[in-house]
Amino acid sequence: MTMNRWQVVTAARRLLLWLSIFVAAAVSCEPAAGQGYRGRLSSEEQNVLKAEKYFALAKQATAARRYREAREYLLRITSLRFPRDPQAQYLLAGAYMLLAQIDLGQSQFQTAESSARAALRLCGNRSGVVPAESMRVLGRVAEVQGRRSDSSRYLKRALEMLERQGR
Repeated sequence: MTMNRWQVVTAARRLLLWLSIFVAAAVSCEPAAGQGYRGRLSSEEQNVLKAEKYFALAKQATAARRYREAREYLLRITSLRFPRDPQAQYLLAGAYMLLAQIDLGQSQFQTAESSARAALRLCGNRSGVVPAESMRVLGRVAEVQGRRSDSSRYLKRALEMLERQGR
């Protein structure tokens, strides 16, 4: 299945929006001004700061429609070790979800499916935008592969998650 120009532009805009959201989430994890960190940052905390930098680079690459480059930055994020706190895990899940959207747009359905599943594993049983978007990607992959019952099930779950959140 190929995407027409309108679908590519819409996907790119959606991706830029998500990148902005996750960069803002990463920035909000930093300490308040003047407080600073006590001592050195752990390697996992340094990885969160690296992820913030990679998100900014991925956002620039996506804005310039360099999806392969954006994909590489997102892969770098997913290879980093993150702290076990829920915010950091949700940030990592967001990177997997964005990676799944890029792979779906480039017709790499197997990698899109595995990235979306990884995002869902990291989110747990929470409802929210990241799990709902991951379900939507899984629904699109199932639709392309001709698995209609799976497609409708995934898309229905995505809609339920968004409704529960009030969107």
